[in-house]
Amino acid sequence: MRILLLLAWLFVAWAARAEATTLEGGVRHMELMPSVQESFRKGKRLDAAIFENLKSANGWVQVPSWMAGTWLIREETAVYRKDFSTGRSTKSPHRFKAHHKFIYGMQKDRKGGIWHYIGVPYKSETRLASVNEIHLVKEKRFDPYSEAKVSFRSVVNVIRVKRTKDGKDPTIKDSYVQESITSYEPLSASTDKIKLQASTKSFDQDGNPLIQADNEATVKKLAEFTPVDTYRQRDMRYLFRQFLTESGRYELLP
Repeated sequence: MRILLLLAWLFVAWAARAEATTLEGGVRHMELMPSVQESFRKGKRLDAAIFENLKSANGWVQVPSWMAGTWLIREETAVYRKDFSTGRSTKSPHRFKAHHKFIYGMQKDRKGGIWHYIGVPYKSETRLASVNEIHLVKEKRFDPYSEAKVSFRSVVNVIRVKRTKDGKDPTIKDSYVQESITSYEPLSASTDKIKLQASTKSFDQDGNPLIQADNEATVKKLAEFTPVDTYRQRDMRYLFRQFLTESGRYELLP
């Protein structure tokens, strides 16, 4: 019996150590990702009609009052980077310019709670020097509500296509997946600054890891919370009331 207990203890200790080795830079990421779907793979013609049929779920998450508002990032610090092709990693901090403006909090319930819309999947697009970069956000999952910290995981298929003058469907030049684990927390007693910690791991179109990059930033508040009634051409007031009703939160209906 003692031998069995000893073996069981050794197995638990080994499993815990093995699990710990999966952490890169102190953040838990997926080891592998599913392959990119056939229509979004490199070399394929991108059919823009695919995005017209996206059906975003009516998802909402409550956020603490300190996070509600319009925010701006001007500078980030890279604190960890790993190249999975070489196995090399570095923790040498490196500051770089950045410009990200974003909003958290779109509707307020009857009791004063502030809620953010997270309907996925959805598409966004950025024009770069010679290509268009399409972000298909497939997953955005928040941790349980906390007044002290907000954390979420997102999965994005990044598709790069060369712009065409003839209007024909462009050829996909590159396609990969990014898994991001992001957290925000109050920087101090101040209400106009929060701390960002973000870890992004990239995977090739076959789901193999490429690079992980961990960044930190101080985020400054530009404006206090105001309700957002229209977003991505959708009626947020209607969707919020629908969400509260369908989830049985009638006491929170504004």
